[in-house]
Amino acid sequence: MGARALFVLIFMAAQAVAQQPALHTVNVTFSATGKYTVGEGGDTADLDGNGQFTYLGPVNFHGTVQVTSPGKCTVYFQMQAIHQNPDGTTTSGPEYVSGIGRGQTCDTDNPTDGFPSAAVAIWGGQLAAGGGETTEVHGGYLTFTLVGRDFGWGISGQGEINLVPANAQTAGPGGSGYPPVVAGPGGSGYPIVINGANSGSVLVFNTDNAASGASGELPHATSGASSIQIPLPVQSAASTYSVSANCADSTANCWIEVPTASGSIAANSSATISANVSPAGLSPGVYSAMVAITITPGTGQTASNTINVPLTAIVAAGADLLGLSQTGFQFQTFAGAPAQSESISISNLAAGSLPFSTSVSTPSGETWLSVSPTTDTATSAAPAIANVQANPAGLTPGTYFGRVDVSAPGAVNAAQSIDVALTVLPVSNNTTPVLSPAAMSVVGDGTGKPVVQNIQLSTLSDQQLPFAAAAITNDGANWLAVSPSNGNVTAAQPLLGSITLQPSILKPGVYNGTVVLQNTNDNSTYSVSVQLVVPRPAPCTPAQLLPVITNLGPSSEIIAAQPVPFQARIVDDCGSPMTSGSVVASFSSGDPAVSMLPIGNGQWAGTWLPHSIAGGGVLVTLSASSSAPPLSGSTTATGIISANPTAPVVNQAAVVSAAAPTTHRPLAPGAFISIFGSNLATAPTPAASLPLSTLLSDTQVLLGGQPLLLNFVSPGQINAVVPYGARANSIEQLVVIHKGVYSPVEPLVVAPTQPAVFTQDQSGTGAGVITVVKPDGTQFLNTASTPATSGDTLVIYCDGLGLVNPAVPDGSAAPASPPARTINPVTVTIGGQTASAAFSGLVPGFAGLYQVNVTVPGGISPAADVPLMITAGSVSSPAVTLAVR
Repeated sequence: MGARALFVLIFMAAQAVAQQPALHTVNVTFSATGKYTVGEGGDTADLDGNGQFTYLGPVNFHGTVQVTSPGKCTVYFQMQAIHQNPDGTTTSGPEYVSGIGRGQTCDTDNPTDGFPSAAVAIWGGQLAAGGGETTEVHGGYLTFTLVGRDFGWGISGQGEINLVPANAQTAGPGGSGYPPVVAGPGGSGYPIVINGANSGSVLVFNTDNAASGASGELPHATSGASSIQIPLPVQSAASTYSVSANCADSTANCWIEVPTASGSIAANSSATISANVSPAGLSPGVYSAMVAITITPGTGQTASNTINVPLTAIVAAGADLLGLSQTGFQFQTFAGAPAQSESISISNLAAGSLPFSTSVSTPSGETWLSVSPTTDTATSAAPAIANVQANPAGLTPGTYFGRVDVSAPGAVNAAQSIDVALTVLPVSNNTTPVLSPAAMSVVGDGTGKPVVQNIQLSTLSDQQLPFAAAAITNDGANWLAVSPSNGNVTAAQPLLGSITLQPSILKPGVYNGTVVLQNTNDNSTYSVSVQLVVPRPAPCTPAQLLPVITNLGPSSEIIAAQPVPFQARIVDDCGSPMTSGSVVASFSSGDPAVSMLPIGNGQWAGTWLPHSIAGGGVLVTLSASSSAPPLSGSTTATGIISANPTAPVVNQAAVVSAAAPTTHRPLAPGAFISIFGSNLATAPTPAASLPLSTLLSDTQVLLGGQPLLLNFVSPGQINAVVPYGARANSIEQLVVIHKGVYSPVEPLVVAPTQPAVFTQDQSGTGAGVITVVKPDGTQFLNTASTPATSGDTLVIYCDGLGLVNPAVPDGSAAPASPPARTINPVTVTIGGQTASAAFSGLVPGFAGLYQVNVTVPGGISPAADVPLMITAGSVSSPAVTLAVR
């Protein structure tokens, strides 16, 4: 069977669906209204000083219920109401509750820091189980009782609640199917960690000591052995775990080792697995590995669960690493308003200086987006600050998309982008005011002087917004105040207020409070959470970290498929800022965990990319750890993601080889890939002819800023060819642009080669697409009924063999004479025997399709499933099978 006769079979293989991890949890979201009663508890710090009073309602609830196994669930909710005080004034503030329980009742005793303990019950509903996993939750009522920790008031009440199944989740923090990998002990010499939907966790090893200095000086790239930690999910029951690591697709020695292969996890706790990583013996290139973790609950609990943690190592000389504090911004304004701007920190995550340049682009060439400076130099110690500006002048109402590109040719991740969305609203009285920051962490300076922090309440409405402001402390003391106490806000004149903290009246410790601004027109409220640390006298030995998420609050607008800048301030309980270590944000929505970067004075930043276009409730968990001294701390926040049903989104771990749709594997120059997602194109559209185009049915795909050649597009799938000019041994960003709208950016790794053999059932495993050519010229597809024999020639159709000579223009048909041969050496292993390839190169007349010709060696035991692998460079393909008689 000739290459052209195989076209239909190979095209079918290109449609292979990306394999997704098994589901392990189910989330439901809810919203409800109800009522509650607040009563004095007999302590000195009551709410009103005059006994019991009732709500001014209705009370609004929203949040999530996460079901982890049959009969077990975790509730996260917040409620908000206006309280009428005896003196006629009103106060308002959100209460956040979270906890773990069983059956139809979720008994809660572990609330968010700074708020009361609680008991929560969901009753009248149904928890339905199927196949060993809870699959859906139907709701009746939510009842709750809150009891103050340091003062004696209580809240009890009931809300009618409807639980709606949300997006299914997979095991591991953030729902990403695997836990985030964090840096190892020592505070320096860490590998860089990028937790992307497609790239998994990427570690960069620097082999050039002369260029980069000693490994101990490198904050993220290392030249020697280092360690990483893999935190496991919290287990509700006592469990054991076993762990193994392998580098099955590499011909080199495995670069990761797990010294302790098993352990135990106490009930309602977690554990951390340590692994050693080293580039010793590895030449520059890309190497994949997998850490398999099997968690087995105790007797009578659910079945074992295996989490596969994909890892990729990039070994490079002089490995500069471009670090961006944010990779996306959302601007919201109205026509005729002044320009808005945000700043971004650009640094070299390795030692030395890194020159870079910046530029902007918009799909239709609009000029609303700008960046400055256009050139500069960054180091790890002295980051450069770039200013990104969005100007709505001349724009009609709508949402506009653009991109700021940062180019640093000397870096492993040389081309990085900052996605920008600008929403221009018509002036109206329907817009939601914005209060910033959403939270703050303040440290008393030891002098006893008051500390003043600024806040801003702004609106895009053409109507005046009257407000009243109040400050509430969890301990009842008067250390927190807000000014002014009332006023009016307009679009042209936002409120510039101040919060004053009085640490001098407090003993050393950590205190929490809330500043609430109420719209007195409709009684809606907006709050700022305040954490005050009053340090102990020197010498002070810290015991914990105190992270605060500063820009995500109950009223924050989170839009699916648009970037959410994510910021935190982290200090310890002695008041010292955390400037190095690991900070990871994970999301119950299933979005990839975000590894945040330090930007100075305990400030950390990253960008969250909500993938679920259906929206829904989300719990954000921020975990921080430092090594010198060894400290840890965490915090949570809840939010609601607004649906964005028409946005283009690439599914998690869904950029794969068209030949072998195995997730979390690098791409190669010239590879034929499939991209799966939603709203990627208007309608199914195949390429009409060769050479392939970079634009098909209003859809374009960029990888590291380079357009991909498109073979086929549809709403759910794109088939494309990676340009031969794609930079190997690099981290690149992939983005789909459909009708001018950008998808969330997906980080990918590009390797020199990543071989994969097409298979007959399009799964990437099983019988390969292999033509048998007999000595007399007879050809047929290899199957169990038409096997090969010793001395036959095999034509193996494959992908990912990398660069060719002579070079072929991107997307063009490969020539027949002279044929385009692979530059990287290629061998084939059949039944454990190695055979040199007589030919490896592109199939004439096709784009993105390789073939390898090899003779079947003698001595192979006859079987219908003899394993066959192709090795290109130092990377081997997943095994397929060959029938041999």
